[in-house]
Amino acid sequence: MIKKLALGFLLLLVGSLILVSPVKAFSIPNYEGFVNDYADVLSVELEEQLETELQTTAEASDGAEIAVVTINSLDGDTVENVAQEFFDTWKIGKKHLDNGVLLLVSVEDRKLRIHAGYGAESVITDAEAGRIIRNVITPEFKKNDYESGIRQGVAAIEQQFIDSPGFAPGINPINKDSSLLDSFTEALSGVIAAVMGMSVITYIGAWLGRSKAWWPGGLLGVGLGILIGNVPAGVFFGIFGLILDFILSANYKSLKKAKKSTGWKNTWGGFSTGSSSRSSGGSSFGGGSSGGGGSSGSW
Repeated sequence: MIKKLALGFLLLLVGSLILVSPVKAFSIPNYEGFVNDYADVLSVELEEQLETELQTTAEASDGAEIAVVTINSLDGDTVENVAQEFFDTWKIGKKHLDNGVLLLVSVEDRKLRIHAGYGAESVITDAEAGRIIRNVITPEFKKNDYESGIRQGVAAIEQQFIDSPGFAPGINPINKDSSLLDSFTEALSGVIAAVMGMSVITYIGAWLGRSKAWWPGGLLGVGLGILIGNVPAGVFFGIFGLILDFILSANYKSLKKAKKSTGWKNTWGGFSTGSSSRSSGGSSFGGGSSGGGGSSGSW
C-alpha cells in the first residue's frame, strides 16, 4: 500500500513538473531598431553606422529590412526556434513582401543564423546563407572579432540583393504584374498634380490678397464654373471666390499693418500651418513573416 502511494505521488510530481515547465525558454525583447546589440559586442560607432545604413535600405519602396541581433545566450533553446520567434514577434520585413532578413548571433552558445522571410528566400537561399556564414562570418568570429564578422556578414547579405537586378521582394521579376507599375505611375501622377495644384492655388490666393477689390475672386469663380459648363456651379464658385478674396485681402492688410512678412505663403494666414513636423525615434519593421528559410552555423 505504501509503495503504491509513493509511486502515485512520484507520478503526480513528475506530471506537475511537466505541466509547469515553460514551452519557450527564450523571451523575445522589444526591438530598438534594425541593430539590437544585446550582447554588447559592437562599438557605438559601428552600431550607429549599421543602423543608418540598414534604415536607408529599408526606406526604399521595395528595400529589404535587414535586422541584426546579438544575444548572450539561447537559454537552452535552439537558434532556429529563437530566430523564428524574433521574426514572428517583430515581423521583420514589409507586409505582403516578406522581404526581411535576420542575422542572429548567440555569443555564449557560439551559434548564429541567417533567417530569411518568404519574399527574400529567392535571394538569400539556404545555400547562400550557409556560404555567408561559413566563408564570411565565422572566420572572423573564430578570431573573436565580432564587429568584423557582423559588418562583413551584413555587407554580404546586402550584396546579394544588389546582385539581383529587378528584384522586388515577394514578386517574381519574370511574371511581375504590370498593374503594379500602372498603379505606381498613377499614384505618382496624382502626387505631382496635387503639388502643382497647391502651388497654383497658393499664388492665385496671394495675388487675390494683394488686390484692392473683391471682384477678381468672384470673376475667377465664375470662370471656373463656365469651364465646368454648369451655371449653378458658376454662381457657387463666384460667391465662393468673392468670400475668399475678401478674407485674403483682409489678412494681407493686417500683415502689412503689423509690418510682418507678406510673402506668398504668409498671405494665406490661417489657411496654412506654415510648418511641418517629423517624428524621430527607433525604427520599426513593416509586418513581414518567415517560413523558416535560411541557414545556421557555429564557431
